[in-house]
Amino acid sequence: MNVGSYQTTGPVSTARSPAALGRLACAIVLAFPMIKTWLFHGSLGAGKTTAIRGLLRYLGVKKRVVSPTYTLMQSYRLPGGQTAVHLDAYRVKHQREWAALGIDEFLHPRQTYLFVEWPERLRGFSWGPRGIIKIAIVPTGRSIRWRVIFKPPAGGRSRGRQRPVPRHRRSSPRYRSR
Repeated sequence: MNVGSYQTTGPVSTARSPAALGRLACAIVLAFPMIKTWLFHGSLGAGKTTAIRGLLRYLGVKKRVVSPTYTLMQSYRLPGGQTAVHLDAYRVKHQREWAALGIDEFLHPRQTYLFVEWPERLRGFSWGPRGIIKIAIVPTGRSIRWRVIFKPPAGGRSRGRQRPVPRHRRSSPRYRSR
């Protein structure tokens, strides 16, 4: 068994480890280069932050990636001058809290990725073109797996073939797509 692998069958995929979950999220995001806003859905503890943390690592973030649960937002510089913004709306109680962060500024620049956890807490917000990733934990006897359901963005162009996900030096063993 290859612990760092993930399996893809159309819009539904399965990851066998936290590292594979990050690689899978990265592969989905890189397959749609025109889409910069990604909404992550899932129950509490399902792996949304784990997926985004791994995704940011594979996009080239070198510094420690922390959950923005209490700060609501974390910004990261990517190689090539791009920026990635990780937002967590779990603790947002009123739309004015969110408006104070200036989220609209991140929706328009083509050089900014926006990864949002708990977007359903921001009812009425206009995200524009976006990809949707739904994550769930699937118990499998003595281990767990993550089921990822991907909804292709409307108007987003896929590269056709997924390009290889960049490997992080400290990542888990090689992975295989099945």
